[in-house]
Amino acid sequence: MNWKDRLVEQFIPDLDAKVWAVSDPDGIVRNEEILGRLQAKGFDAVFFEEPLAFRYEYESRIRPAWEHGDGKPLVVLFDERIDGFDGLPSDLLLSANQLSFGLRELFPQLDYGVMAELQPDQWTVLGDFAAKTPGKVFRSSDTEELALRVCFKIVPDLIDSTAEMLRRLIELHRLNRLLSPRLAARLARELESHAGFREWPMEALSTDRALFVQFLQERWKRYVAQQVGTSMGNAENLIEGPVDLAFDEPVLRGFVGALFEDEILAPVEIAVDSSSLLQWWAVGVVRPVEQHAVSSDRLQKLLAAIPESAASYRDWIQFGIRYSKLVSQVFCKGDLELRTLFWDQVWPAVDTKFSEWLNHGYGSLHNLPAAPPVMVHHIPKQLARWRKDGEKVALLVLDGLSCSGWYSLREGLLAQLEGDVSVEDSAAFTWLPSLTPICRQALFSGLSPKLFPDTLKRTDCDGPRWKSFWESNGALLPKQIYHSRVDGEIAELTDIGEEAFDRVEALGMTISKPDEIMHGMTLGWAGWHQQLELWNKTCFLDRLVNNLLDRGFTVCLTADHGNLESVGTGKINEGVMAENRGQRVRVYPNQVLRDASLNDHQGLSHEFDAGMLPDGCFPIFASGRGAFVAQDETIVAHGGTSLDELLVPWVVLRRSE
Repeated sequence: MNWKDRLVEQFIPDLDAKVWAVSDPDGIVRNEEILGRLQAKGFDAVFFEEPLAFRYEYESRIRPAWEHGDGKPLVVLFDERIDGFDGLPSDLLLSANQLSFGLRELFPQLDYGVMAELQPDQWTVLGDFAAKTPGKVFRSSDTEELALRVCFKIVPDLIDSTAEMLRRLIELHRLNRLLSPRLAARLARELESHAGFREWPMEALSTDRALFVQFLQERWKRYVAQQVGTSMGNAENLIEGPVDLAFDEPVLRGFVGALFEDEILAPVEIAVDSSSLLQWWAVGVVRPVEQHAVSSDRLQKLLAAIPESAASYRDWIQFGIRYSKLVSQVFCKGDLELRTLFWDQVWPAVDTKFSEWLNHGYGSLHNLPAAPPVMVHHIPKQLARWRKDGEKVALLVLDGLSCSGWYSLREGLLAQLEGDVSVEDSAAFTWLPSLTPICRQALFSGLSPKLFPDTLKRTDCDGPRWKSFWESNGALLPKQIYHSRVDGEIAELTDIGEEAFDRVEALGMTISKPDEIMHGMTLGWAGWHQQLELWNKTCFLDRLVNNLLDRGFTVCLTADHGNLESVGTGKINEGVMAENRGQRVRVYPNQVLRDASLNDHQGLSHEFDAGMLPDGCFPIFASGRGAFVAQDETIVAHGGTSLDELLVPWVVLRRSE
């Protein structure tokens, strides 16, 4: 029995206690697997953030369910609050079953500082290993060595060549299992005596994915140029380290090929003859005439990489990024035949698996720890942590920008940024329904939609929500908080007072251009992506980002929701019965009306209730790529349950000192 089994067995739903107050400072219970197992045992779980929010949740949903005899026992999760459980209403606290779970208690043999930087599955591996030697206490240094060896298969003494080191680093980044700061520092110290690694920025290479990719990309360009004898091989590397890497070592060739297969590295555009394409390194080469080509073979490889329905949210984020890159390329550069193949084979397969995962994996995401952000309402909390470290933060919310839309903007934007700018690309999930008022208020407030029922339909609350969050969580003065809403026109940059940037510590901005393009689009995704590229050439975004970076901001770019090219299945004429009549979702004020609509539109719509909306919100969603508009009309819309609508970019830009 491992630690997860021991933890879960302490929750017994048949006990008299209706409330289980759980101290969880290390995020042990707020874990995707643990929350899923508790749900399977019949428990409901909420994360306690502040008393008023919990009181609303309790009085509006939990208590009425108990009174009607259909309520589940409730697990209330606390982090490291100073007041402990005292934030709970006194009547609940008196009857609550109180538990506490911490890494120190679960793994007394292992060093807390090292364990706190690892992932839950790594806790399991280390805990099982330590249990083989009962009574032995592993000091900090011992735990670091054990974690490197057991969790990451890295034994510094056995790394005797640069090729072997590079293979280990590639494995870390391909699996998205980067070293923690402490382990990276330990590895760097262990390798200091090895002459071959003295030039390597080892800590950065093992913790920073964007830097590692650039490190490889620069040297791969040199390597390919040297193979074909062009002057490009003399290009200067921006990332410090060895000038050249031995990519042609037999131990590396397969791993390098996998980086291109997974689209982590980009092929180098270079003129080569046909005989060169027979070389092993041709996997990382594209001839100029082929630069923007997207082959059907790439679509088939993507099909094979779709996560199973039982996969973790991390698997779906990682796949979603790869999928979004391909969507951008197909609809920016691909031909009609390729787009048809995408809609006929790729999208339905992705949507089927994602819908299966959504039914069991989505509902617990909002309770997970906010670092790194898993859902968009976690983002302000991550920014607040950076503020505590002294960083000025800027949050740019591009309304309706899907992950694929970000990859249509990315190359053009980064090419215009000045200086040495680091880029961290990831993604986060937004809320359902994926409608602007719901998602954007959650994003700027850090709150669940249940906590703003009175403004659920409003789009004018971004600034007040942003200000309220920072006054409550950042201890900032009003003059240090700034928000503006802009269309995204270059002339608007002159309307933003320069002095505001200098005094502000937390800047928020809503940029509506992607959504404006979307709602006027009749040419589907091809038109939307191409219009995005044209807007990017106006230089609004790069001038804004450069301005913020110049003033010392950490710039975070995200979106409230994504979008999907959809096809009309016919309008629903119900007058005022639906309180929200979106193109991909309709929200009804009660279950009777919702169920009647589902019955009237069988096969064209479906319900999905993750228990995340306020009372009186009962949505139905258009099935597949359908939309509640005129039959066969093509639109770009949002509100639904597809991966394209629910996964949004989460990008962090910092200028290196």
